[in-house]
Amino acid sequence: MPTLTVRCAPHVGFIPTDDEGADYVKKHAGKLAQVKVSQPRSLEQNSMLWGVAGVCYSNLPERLTAKWADEHTMVKGLQLRLGIVDEVATWDERGWRIVATPKSIAGMEHAGATKAVNQLFEAMALLLGVSVKQLLSETARRAP
Repeated sequence: MPTLTVRCAPHVGFIPTDDEGADYVKKHAGKLAQVKVSQPRSLEQNSMLWGVAGVCYSNLPERLTAKWADEHTMVKGLQLRLGIVDEVATWDERGWRIVATPKSIAGMEHAGATKAVNQLFEAMALLLGVSVKQLLSETARRAP
């Protein structure tokens, strides 16, 4: 069964947002369908995360910039520390092991991504010794 993106319309129901969805609805009109409602991640939230990460990384003390090569590795390192991970089975010379890898925030539904991003904002603010509000304000100030 395909994944379709639909818009919720009051008193109407779900309206397809693209040709694939419209074709599916036409083909299956009148049939019963089971749906899973989810809200996809926010592109604005993703942009904000990486903007804040850039501001944080550029203001880190040298002892921490030596630990992380860039804002991307900083965020991934923080995710490991905060438990925002997927557990993956891997094979090496010692056999099978379960390892924690940073979870893809882009692949999360909106609610999970919001929680993860807020945890990351708190951790980044803590690294700099500022409040989340101050960190977000500085990021907004630097935005083009």
